[in-house]
Amino acid sequence: MAKTARQWSSLDKAAVKILARLKADDPRDLSYRQMARLTGMTPSRLSGLFLETMGPPTLDEFCTLCELLGQSAADTLQSVITESETATPETPDDKTTALADADPSDSVPDMSGWTTDEQADYIANHLDQFDFAAKRGNTEAEQRAYEDLP
Repeated sequence: MAKTARQWSSLDKAAVKILARLKADDPRDLSYRQMARLTGMTPSRLSGLFLETMGPPTLDEFCTLCELLGQSAADTLQSVITESETATPETPDDKTTALADADPSDSVPDMSGWTTDEQADYIANHLDQFDFAAKRGNTEAEQRAYEDLP
């Protein structure tokens, strides 16, 4: 496992966007479980790719999905490059501005592509958007029992 997560680039996002379009246009209407059986990938990995909640796709995963969806990986990659060049890149200043402008009552943004420090800063500055873990039962009695442990 990697020590630091790879960040999603505009190229990665464009690749997944095009793969999602290909998946939607596929007449087989494949579920993640069906795709997993056909590709050897796990359903959770496929879900994470298409929802951009896990790490970005590897070249092998991209080629495998292109093949599954009946497209040439080379042609699809050319489309990805073209699309990523036309997309506006997200700069750290854009993210900072978006966070500063965010209404505290808004939902929590997708932080999957953020560094740990950026996530911690956001959480610290927007505690009202996060639920605290709830202890069940009598918390004072639990605390006393915990303190009495050897």
